[in-house]
Amino acid sequence: MVAPGMAVSFSGTLSMSQTSNTLTFDWNLEEKPASSEANISNPTQQDIAFTPDVAGIYKISLTVNDGVNNSVPDVVTIIASNRPVAVLAIDTTLSISEKYFYCDGSNSYDVDGDALSYSWKLISKPTDSKGQLYQFDQPISILRLDKEGEFILELTVNDGISNSEPETIKVNVLPTGIRDS
Repeated sequence: MVAPGMAVSFSGTLSMSQTSNTLTFDWNLEEKPASSEANISNPTQQDIAFTPDVAGIYKISLTVNDGVNNSVPDVVTIIASNRPVAVLAIDTTLSISEKYFYCDGSNSYDVDGDALSYSWKLISKPTDSKGQLYQFDQPISILRLDKEGEFILELTVNDGISNSEPETIKVNVLPTGIRDS
């Protein structure tokens, strides 16, 4: 997988002829998204670079010829997609009297417009905590708070092609009543 606008290099160096004849190369763009204007520059060179210009699936084939026969085309599929982005609120502080924390990841997005799936993890919790994470595959996850201390949650979103970078939020839980000594 590559991001649109990122060049991908291909080489026909490992191609060989059984007759030891000189090879010619024929690179073809077999498939591309309807809105793509990408093409292959220098399609008869041994080595090429290709840059997908929009998100989608591209198929590039290489056929070599030894002066007598054409090879069976070798086809490579390229998936061009921008990584989705997981978005969470800033770290927060709560009182232990609040039994649940609703963590909202619904502002996460994919610039290609792909639908997102969500994956929440409870990365760390206070010692002896039995705190649990609910709805770990939904945009909004629920953390059950049971101890004072720091809870760290992580969200990763997926657009069906790639995962986002993980995003974390720290939830600091304080005692209900704090008295001056």
